[in-house]
Amino acid sequence: PQYTAYYGRHWSTANAYLKNKWWQKESDPTGHPQSWESDRPENLKILSSSLVAKLVFSSDAPDTVIGVEVENVGKILANKEIILSAGTIGTPHLLMVSGIGDSAELKKWQIPVVTHLPGVGKSLQDHPH
Repeated sequence: PQYTAYYGRHWSTANAYLKNKWWQKESDPTGHPQSWESDRPENLKILSSSLVAKLVFSSDAPDTVIGVEVENVGKILANKEIILSAGTIGTPHLLMVSGIGDSAELKKWQIPVVTHLPGVGKSLQDHPH
């Protein structure tokens, strides 16, 4: 199996870019102290163990995403931009449950169509184990 490791431990994108920078108080395996939330950008909100249910669109421009709806939290609106990075399967899933995808497929599941993009959710390939 192929995986990414750091000092013999599984190392995900969250470990490499978020936890290493803003979540850990303890030192890394080399003994170097990790920075903590004091240097976290004010415009970055980290919600661990949270699930984005769907995207939130602007009422003025229906094809413009202005936030996300998070289960057990509610709507979180962005001041500037949304970066959707939910992986090979999660990203098209979020787009489709939010109304972006093949209109025939969305209508089949009674999802209101926001934007007809027939390629969303097609030809998916995840990393082999």
